[in-house]
Amino acid sequence: MKTGDYVRTKHKGIFKIDERCYFNKDFKEFWFKAPCDKGNEWTTIAEVIKLSPNIIDLIEVGDYVNGEKIIKIAEDFSGTKILIYGFDDGRHQVANAIYKKDIKSIVTKEKFESLEYRIES
Repeated sequence: MKTGDYVRTKHKGIFKIDERCYFNKDFKEFWFKAPCDKGNEWTTIAEVIKLSPNIIDLIEVGDYVNGEKIIKIAEDFSGTKILIYGFDDGRHQVANAIYKKDIKSIVTKEKFESLEYRIES
């Protein structure tokens, strides 16, 4: 884990580690600043689900990228990872791809579900 890597955490979503990270010798853990409602707070490595220098590696089916729900993760003809969004209603199937260079925003499925308000009938 190093400055510039991307992490997916259990509760805070996906973000990039900035220069404010260090190894806490007392607790023998790696600590870094993570975004929260009040700015940033210290987070431990125990919160990390995935780590990668490439943000596209952290995205999972069910996450929202650029406002679109990801339904599949695949590779194009050249072996480049792509994110597939669209729908299949049984009669029509629409699928579009998002490449790494086109990623502008991500909302993890966990974050989306935590903000969801369900109406009981």
